[in-house]
Amino acid sequence: MIITERTKSADYVCKNLYDIQNYDMLIMYILAARQTPDTKAYLYEKYFPLLDDTHKYQLALAAYHVGNFASPSLFENVKHARLWGSPELPPEWNELEIIVYRAGPEPIDEAKYHFSWSLSLEFVEHFREWKSSSIDGKSRHIFQAKIRCKDIIGIMSYLGSKEIVQYNSVYDVQMISE
Repeated sequence: MIITERTKSADYVCKNLYDIQNYDMLIMYILAARQTPDTKAYLYEKYFPLLDDTHKYQLALAAYHVGNFASPSLFENVKHARLWGSPELPPEWNELEIIVYRAGPEPIDEAKYHFSWSLSLEFVEHFREWKSSSIDGKSRHIFQAKIRCKDIIGIMSYLGSKEIVQYNSVYDVQMISE
């Protein structure tokens, strides 16, 4: 990767934020919309290993959610984010089983390996229509599955998505719409 002046400038700000231990602002700056995808990837790779566990968890999930950049370690970090933290759910929910949904072009046997699922069937239906018609034209199935709360990596809610992040923890996967 060629390190541009823009990346060097962003790295300078990140180093200062790291030095004063303002990790929340560091995470926000790494993922700022004005950063190029290459700059985000560079900053993510450089600062992720330096963070404490709580901030590693936050950065991995936030970076996954923001998307639009390719970091060599991002998906592995999301898979293993439970090593550094977990969603704030009441302990009595650990064994609770919930129903989740996903819209995707993949075959049913590959669905469990995808991170993004939702608590909202309505959101998934809208997502399928939007992605299929305006983004890439791929037809998407709607899947339903079960997951235990203790296996959830993270929970994010953006524009009503009620997104559950998981990896290979959903079970009883069914295709409910083609």
